[in-house]
Amino acid sequence: MRVKKDSQQKFNYYQEKQKFYLETYWKNNDEGNLYRPNGFENLPENIYQAFCEQIDKNGKILDLGCGNGLMLRYLMEATGYKLIPYGIDFIKPPIKQAKEVLHPQYAAHFVVGNVIDYSFKSGPFDFIFATIHHIHPADRGKYLQKIKKHCKKKGKIIFYEYSDVLKQNQYNWVGEFPELKDWRLVRKDFPGVSIAVWKKT
Repeated sequence: MRVKKDSQQKFNYYQEKQKFYLETYWKNNDEGNLYRPNGFENLPENIYQAFCEQIDKNGKILDLGCGNGLMLRYLMEATGYKLIPYGIDFIKPPIKQAKEVLHPQYAAHFVVGNVIDYSFKSGPFDFIFATIHHIHPADRGKYLQKIKKHCKKKGKIIFYEYSDVLKQNQYNWVGEFPELKDWRLVRKDFPGVSIAVWKKT
């Protein structure tokens, strides 16, 4: 009975998240705005440049919670490396935008779904971008082990959280999430975003 109750709580948690993101980023959106689906009014160049600094070679790059793939597109164009993008988001409209507008040549690499259920069948990946706050606490441990497993040797997992999320959780940087306390992370602070990098040896 307890298991059923916990499963229902998690289901409700993700449903509420999905509803929030749909209403916040897609209500009254004409689908022509490429920034709003990612939570921005304009292109966040400073933040995306911070992400660019974490890319140091060619390879497969996965964004778990990719929105419409705008960040991936920026990295592909700005880093100078040959990157093959993959992404998942649990909202249909941004994935449609990724497939049709931002990454039509890689449309098959973008899927709708919950990141905790991602198959990783195209892995291992050289770079994995991941956040923690939107994952139900009961799922975080399994989620983290899963992405660690599918990170390529000498690859990187780039954990990040935006400043507003850190403030809501009363953390100074992304590495303060309890589930990350045992990870050997390199802390990198930038205006507007906190980054923690784990490299697979």
